[in-house]
Amino acid sequence: MEATTLLYDDQPDRALRAAQQGVALAPAGSVAQIRLAGQLARTQARLGHTDPAADALNLLCGHAERQVPHARGLFSSAAAQSWSVAATTSLCLGHSEQARAFADQAMEVYGLDPRVSPTRRAITALELGIACARLGDPEQAVTYGMAAISTPRYSSAIVARSSSLGATLERTYPEATVVAQFSQDVATLKGRAGGVQGRLTDRETIVQVGRLPRAASRQTDQPPLAGGGIRCQSAVSRSASAWECLD
Repeated sequence: MEATTLLYDDQPDRALRAAQQGVALAPAGSVAQIRLAGQLARTQARLGHTDPAADALNLLCGHAERQVPHARGLFSSAAAQSWSVAATTSLCLGHSEQARAFADQAMEVYGLDPRVSPTRRAITALELGIACARLGDPEQAVTYGMAAISTPRYSSAIVARSSSLGATLERTYPEATVVAQFSQDVATLKGRAGGVQGRLTDRETIVQVGRLPRAASRQTDQPPLAGGGIRCQSAVSRSASAWECLD
């Protein structure tokens, strides 16, 4: 929990230390160890630590293959969640093909029971959209994006990832009709969200408003786990801005 809070509070160095301390204490094969492996993977990726991120990602994927599809509870862990975190990590590392594969696996698991985790499903759909946009498929990216932002439940992660998807589409496909439609919809919802105040995190109040699109900085693509990680930043805890590594 502490590592997650620190990560969304734009303190990845402290988040990494918290996750490393937790891993050292967690029983082998426990739910805590699996969740912390995910925290290590995406935090190392945000910091640009390619090799440690790859090691943690491989550990997480090994667990995901043996996990139950879904699990309820704030401190639970299941395959759908693990594959989704793996997709986030891959996007931060610039591995779009790998991110798409992991997000596809997560969506397949979520599809087994559409009632489970609508917020996490939306986050995964947005990450799948970002991967598709980077890989040259804006139509599919918009399809995933529209499905995600149609959910009546929003978290800071949905705000950030929808912003990243919108920025990627606008920059890469500025003349595409589907992109213009998506941008218009997000802009409308941005107006609805304009009055939202205070700090948003995945673990706090879910706000039933729109999304705050904000252009982020860059896009990259590299062979899976081949090095050259990128550092990314987030100010979600203050202004629901995008995870720049996802753009």
